[in-house]
Amino acid sequence: MNQETLLSFSSNALFIAFILLLIAIVPLGLAVKSKGKMFGKLGILLTYAAFVLQVVYFVVRWVAVEHAPVSNMYEFMTFFGIMLTGSYLIIHFLYKQLVVGLFTIPVSLIILGYGSVFAKEVSPLVPSLQSHWLTIHVMTVAFSSAILSVSFATGLIFLLRTLDVSKKSIRTYSLEFVLYCLVVVIGFIGISTL
Repeated sequence: MNQETLLSFSSNALFIAFILLLIAIVPLGLAVKSKGKMFGKLGILLTYAAFVLQVVYFVVRWVAVEHAPVSNMYEFMTFFGIMLTGSYLIIHFLYKQLVVGLFTIPVSLIILGYGSVFAKEVSPLVPSLQSHWLTIHVMTVAFSSAILSVSFATGLIFLLRTLDVSKKSIRTYSLEFVLYCLVVVIGFIGISTL
């Protein structure tokens, strides 16, 4: 197979994974509100299928470009989105908390969508980047950032569930401050990218 065919196949796999993740949000949301386990199983199944397709995208693109596909912004953002989905699946395997998926999957979709605005062209690496350490470094950073993002979402969910926001206290003000800073940072990023 030539490079163009492999790149097209990998892009199609990533697009189908994106659609599956988009669909998986609905059963996960229904599973959090309902008592039955059918919606939860369907949401997790769709998420696993999307993750497998994301890994297919990554491996096929690696074969096509002949180096780890983490050398430009598009590839890094898609890899970070893949790792975010994988991190959620690891956390779900360990703790069986579906509600975490309602926070991490939309963020993963936003990251994958944001990554698609960057150039997707394949270019050979410049000699200074032709090192295995680049691959190791970038993959480790993306995976650790994804795990820390899931832990942030989990901590925020815990605070929102356990804190009584109807009473005024230093804890509620602290939570409001954290959420305010989060909205300001996200708003700044959103406005500055326009």
